[in-house]
Amino acid sequence: MELAIKVLLASLAIWLGAIILTAVLYLFLRRRGIHIPSRQTRTESDSGKCDYDARRRLLTPAEFAFFDVLKEAVPDFDIFPKVRVADVISARQRFSGAFLSISQKHFDWVLCDKATSRPLAFIELDDSSHFSSPDRIKSDRVKNGAARQVDVPLIRFRCAQNYEVSSIKQTIYRALP
Repeated sequence: MELAIKVLLASLAIWLGAIILTAVLYLFLRRRGIHIPSRQTRTESDSGKCDYDARRRLLTPAEFAFFDVLKEAVPDFDIFPKVRVADVISARQRFSGAFLSISQKHFDWVLCDKATSRPLAFIELDDSSHFSSPDRIKSDRVKNGAARQVDVPLIRFRCAQNYEVSSIKQTIYRALP
């Protein structure tokens, strides 16, 4: 019985010491200005202002205009805009260099089979920045290489004032396997 009381008192002493040490550490960090986040999910920054704003539109005006033509050109397919590359192409190793190179890029549109949702083609609308910006050129090379490796055509259209539905349709159908 005496041994059980000694073990109990020792356990209490350890717990009490841990609680006191945690409190001292917390006060020390707070005095140094180190913020210790709570477990709550915050929707506002520390200043009380929201960190996010909803975008007014998903597509730019040029993308929106092309999307209308695209839907008319290939009505037998599902077309999804702004799809993250890593959501349709998987890297063999998660968080590898290959994954990181595609994880923050997107295809302007992904053309899918209506019955299976299988991606059949990736579509990009290229404005002048795709030919002049080193970052955009590098990004395009990564997307081109990834699409080539998974054997899904990446179809590029140049941004224009007007588009011919028949020309868009013909270009897409020629690229499909």
